[in-house]
Amino acid sequence: MARNNFLDYTFYDRTHPAGSNTLSAESNYFQRSLYRDVLYPATVPAPLDTWYGRIYYGKIDPIQNSVIVDTANLKPITTSKGTNLYALECVVDAFEAFAAHMRDAQILGFLSPSGNDALAAPQARRAYEDPTHAYENYLGTVFSAFNTKTPLSKRRKIRDFTSFLEVYVPYLKHVAAQAPVTKTAFVLSRQVNVYHSGLSVAIDKGDPERDAGKYKNFLRDPNFAFYAGCAKKFGFLINKNMPWTLTFDLFSNASLKYIKNYYTVQLGPVTKRNFFQANYVPTYLTDPEHLKVTLIRSYIEFVRQNPSVETPVYNPNCPASPDKYTMETYYRLTPQAPALREQLTDDYIINLYLMLRHNETKKPFRLSGQFYSNLRGVYASAHNSNLSALQNAASYINTVFREYIYSKNYLQYGNIKSINYLLELDIGPEFGTLESTGISAGAHVTDAQADAASDS
Repeated sequence: MARNNFLDYTFYDRTHPAGSNTLSAESNYFQRSLYRDVLYPATVPAPLDTWYGRIYYGKIDPIQNSVIVDTANLKPITTSKGTNLYALECVVDAFEAFAAHMRDAQILGFLSPSGNDALAAPQARRAYEDPTHAYENYLGTVFSAFNTKTPLSKRRKIRDFTSFLEVYVPYLKHVAAQAPVTKTAFVLSRQVNVYHSGLSVAIDKGDPERDAGKYKNFLRDPNFAFYAGCAKKFGFLINKNMPWTLTFDLFSNASLKYIKNYYTVQLGPVTKRNFFQANYVPTYLTDPEHLKVTLIRSYIEFVRQNPSVETPVYNPNCPASPDKYTMETYYRLTPQAPALREQLTDDYIINLYLMLRHNETKKPFRLSGQFYSNLRGVYASAHNSNLSALQNAASYINTVFREYIYSKNYLQYGNIKSINYLLELDIGPEFGTLESTGISAGAHVTDAQADAASDS
């Protein structure tokens, strides 16, 4: 993000930052620019900016696959103020060493006693959060919007799973043009944050939308420079917009010291080259199964909430109705998941997945006959024997569309408010959208390079 040299900040502005999402667009731009370009100390190690810069940090691997943590590689954090706090094993090792170093510094008198206790004696308060759980909750919102807003005329047509799909799938394709539907797209959206990556540990709980608290409790703290320097020494970056959050600095020498302590049977020692392969799972591998589960669960929930429907039926022999129509009640049968699953053929899921990914990336190219032919060939050959035929097809689709994750308007409305926006519901104040600079996770750049990237 290029620095703004045109705004004039007074002394009062600099000592009383007021940025928050409650301000008008013009005021918030002024305040956010103040925090971003002026207030964060220039004398400490460069922070991680996931708002205006590396928005995909920890969400994609080096070849731009959307990824989520392999939970088998999570480890509990001992130095914490909460229970069941986890992060990747190497991250926990680094955090425990960092926390011990800060405690020693406090005991030896290197820290000001007037500073924030969270900096002087750091303990984890927030860490790994399950992105799959967040995704399933999000899909529940997608279905709720469908169930609420679908016109009665369309709902009356739903008699079984087949007729449900005829109504629900076009809705999902419509949603995908504005907001994520597949897990791959969801991971890239604003619904997924640094805590879902397994790379971040928070030592305090603050409101990232309010700059005043960040400035008063952290940036102005007498121990902040020491805290930021020690974080860098132990392999962490300070999150610029959540300075209480430490995120693993992939792949600095400090972080590699902890990464190299681990080994996998399949890959051997964990290194920079295989770190994501060892610790993460590409979402495209489970996208087809998630689609099946989503369609089945949505239909079961639809029947539960709509067990019957009244349909007007023409009856010429009905003297009580002037227009000769009477209402007939149709009772939907309770669906059974195994029977529903049998109806979702691989061919159906492949085509749906293709359409959704095409819409989510704003239809970057025309789907030609040759493309479909290639896709069928990949499915039939299943050349990667470690994957199912369906996963081979999903892999091919993903390989094509991952090239477009940095499109200017990609997932512009990629958060929960997009569903309301799409359905023309009340969404409250306008919300900003943030573009990627195109810097992938794990990349190391200077401030000048980052600025150049954001200007390109």
